[in-house]
This record gives sequence, C-alpha cells and structure tokens, in this order.
Amino acid sequence: MQKLGIEKANYTPTFKIFMKMFKWNAGFEKKSKPKILDMFRQDKMKSLIIKDNHKLEQFVSEV
Repeated sequence: MQKLGIEKANYTPTFKIFMKMFKWNAGFEKKSKPKILDMFRQDKMKSLIIKDNHKLEQFVSEV
C-alpha cells in the first residue's frame, strides 16, 4: 500500500523493511501476545479483544 502511494509512509518503503516488519509481527503473535494475554488473565484485568471493524462498531454503539 505504501509502495503504491495509497498509504502514507514516514520512511522509504523497501522490501527489506517489509521483511523486518513481517518477522517482528510473526514473533509478536507467537511469543509476546500470548504472554500479554496471560498477564491480563492472571491479574483478572477486564479486557475486550475486538477482531474486526464490525465488532468494533457494534461495541461502540452499545456503549
């Protein structure tokens, strides 16, 4: 999207940067995200995970 000029980028988008971002995201999903969610469960913190815009709009309209 950034390479095509559809989405603004604060840096020069390159394939190398894309690969770094892809690797970071994969690592976050596999390692960090489960740890964060586990901390929420252990501390009995109230949390809500919204996975798509439709559910977000639904939640906002109910609040």
